[in-house]
Amino acid sequence: MSGNQPILGRNDTVTDEDLKELSGLLTDEWRNVGRALGVDEATIQRLLAQNVMNHREAIHQVLLKWKKDKGGDATNGVLAQVLREEGRTDLAEQMPSA
Repeated sequence: MSGNQPILGRNDTVTDEDLKELSGLLTDEWRNVGRALGVDEATIQRLLAQNVMNHREAIHQVLLKWKKDKGGDATNGVLAQVLREEGRTDLAEQMPSA
């Protein structure tokens, strides 16, 4: 995502750096993105409560939770598809097409 360059390899596991950058670009849809990635509501609420003064960090922690839970299945392609489904085609287009 850096420099608006596509992330290489749709089947590559997302990097922590890309998730950190993405956390600063997501807005109101971030909870829906987290849910669509399989992070349960209780976890989202807990991470938000732990980072109440820093929404960007809460978003980042939700994305990291998804990556940790899914391991090698937390790919650029999966994330791009979810971003499209949640109306963030602009961000998905910075990633390889699913």
